[in-house]
Amino acid sequence: MIKSSVLLAVILIAGASGMSLPSQTDRAHREWLRERYEEATSIKVGMTRAELKNTFSEDGGLQSVSKYRYVLRSSGMIKVDVELEFPEGMNHRTAPDELTHIKSISKPYLEPMYSD
Repeated sequence: MIKSSVLLAVILIAGASGMSLPSQTDRAHREWLRERYEEATSIKVGMTRAELKNTFSEDGGLQSVSKYRYVLRSSGMIKVDVELEFPEGMNHRTAPDELTHIKSISKPYLEPMYSD
């Protein structure tokens, strides 16, 4: 009885003050976004390109020679810019993914996917 009275009071105060409690849809959306952010930030400097490609795929469009743009597989709008370190004498075309390491990675950002 007391718990339901307290809950009713909180709802009435929130409604009277113009605050709204988050809806189930809002909470689900925030949870989904938090999970995508954690997924995107799980990739760290020193990991291999093979590990990167488990979570991200290369974005379309023109790419720089020194930095590459990758898009999160589970969300086509979350991207990171990655600088790769290739084995000596190899480049982005010849170096195996397992021997290519992440030299730097940007914070995740939002941008529509490019398509070729």
